[in-house]
Amino acid sequence: MLSHFVLPPPLPDEDIRNIVYRHYKARGSIHFDLMYKELFGIRSGFNAVFPKNIGDMLNKIPGENSYVLAEFLMQHSYLPLVCLFLEESDIQNATQIMDHSETNDPLLVGQNLIVSSEINYCPKCAYDDYNMYGVTYVHRIHQIQKMDICKIHHVNLISNCPCCKMPLANNTKRNQLLIKPSCTSCGALLIEYRNEVSRTSDLKIKILDDIVFLFSNKLGLLNIEVLRSKNLHYALANNLLRKKGVFEDEKYRILINSHFGENNLKEIGITTESSVMTFSLSSLGVKQNSLLMQILNMRFFTGSAENFILNPLPVIVSNLPPWDLTYYKCPNKNCDQKFNTYKRFFDKKKQVFMRKYTCAKCKIGFSTDDEGGFSKITIFKSPDEIRKNVDSLKGKYWNSRSKEWFGKLIQLYSQHREYKYVASALRCAPTTVKKYLQIYTENGNDIDVLLKLTSGEKYSYSRINDLREKSLKIIAENSDINLTQLSLAIGKSSYDYMIKHDKEWTKENFPPKKYFSKSKIKNV
Repeated sequence: MLSHFVLPPPLPDEDIRNIVYRHYKARGSIHFDLMYKELFGIRSGFNAVFPKNIGDMLNKIPGENSYVLAEFLMQHSYLPLVCLFLEESDIQNATQIMDHSETNDPLLVGQNLIVSSEINYCPKCAYDDYNMYGVTYVHRIHQIQKMDICKIHHVNLISNCPCCKMPLANNTKRNQLLIKPSCTSCGALLIEYRNEVSRTSDLKIKILDDIVFLFSNKLGLLNIEVLRSKNLHYALANNLLRKKGVFEDEKYRILINSHFGENNLKEIGITTESSVMTFSLSSLGVKQNSLLMQILNMRFFTGSAENFILNPLPVIVSNLPPWDLTYYKCPNKNCDQKFNTYKRFFDKKKQVFMRKYTCAKCKIGFSTDDEGGFSKITIFKSPDEIRKNVDSLKGKYWNSRSKEWFGKLIQLYSQHREYKYVASALRCAPTTVKKYLQIYTENGNDIDVLLKLTSGEKYSYSRINDLREKSLKIIAENSDINLTQLSLAIGKSSYDYMIKHDKEWTKENFPPKKYFSKSKIKNV
């Protein structure tokens, strides 16, 4: 039973590791690994930053003082910060594992790149917490890497005792945490060793304010896709995007260093050299260790993380927005997908910015410069199914303008409704496809009408026979003729026609390539 979760409840901003440790202390003589299994169903001697089966633990709380998993994770875990660098599907998967999981595999969400490897305490917070709640506990806001000050008291955080230099947590025992504001090794009171910071740490205080705001955000509202979209929009608004859609990283780095100052950046572990290497719009939101860089980016564009997340996006007058305000239906007639996101590029011929869309369902790609809709659409990529069909047809030949050829033309168009891809499969021009389809529909969908055209099956068969006779006669009269000479003798267009439409016969009867002068060939 977890009765101590009711009186007292989890404390404000209390790290989940501290909640587990307080339960461990309340149980008395029980071993830590047995207590851990009692809570989470997994026997472990390690107090994890992201334990699994938290939902199962919360369900064991007696009475009416139960907790909603999402709220508990928002108030006592680091998931709200890690969410900034995860896809929406990854967030759902991590939340599900923390709710209930039957496997023993560790949950890897990049917390080691955000959370400090040592347990940090503020001496004044430790003293105030003990007086107010009767216990000193671990605050999440004190465990962020590079953030070594308390935003409330403006004093340096400590992980080792200032007197005996021993670790305040995980000292004699692996999972030991403080429950009183004094060192467990020498008994020194931490409040006597508080060290106030100077004014040069103002940037850290502001970043910590942003982290407090990010901790308070509802899970799932922020993820890597949202931040990428916002970064793109603000880059457009601030002329930090080139015509081809490439970020102006060098210009951006110079502006960042100028805006915050090199000395302030050094205080949070970002020097001019390191910022040149890693601090760029292109890399923001890609790695978990870019948390501070992401926050600095928010402050650079809008003044704070809260403004960056909550304020409406700036109006871009000279450029197109990175997404449409309304959703549009895919122009593929066989697809019902709707979407509004696109990539932006510059058309050198038209000298305008274009929008490139890709349908998530059928994978068709298209571009347009029409801001009001899709009245000017250029298809540049076929759906996967069409592309597979076209690829499978390449290399296969139907006798040109035969009944089989016309039948395949009608079949492909009825399936895909695209002249260019039917033309690609049948090796002809899109205008040819359009012409035959128009004749076919005007004559009551009668395929025999197409066969009566001058370029029908009989014509093709007759031409191939004539070229065969002509080629054999030239070969018989010129025993040493090579392939190049033969193509010149029968005509380049006739030679290409034979290679294309009578490939097997030409392979067996045409000579191999040899190089002789044209004068040796007798005229036919």
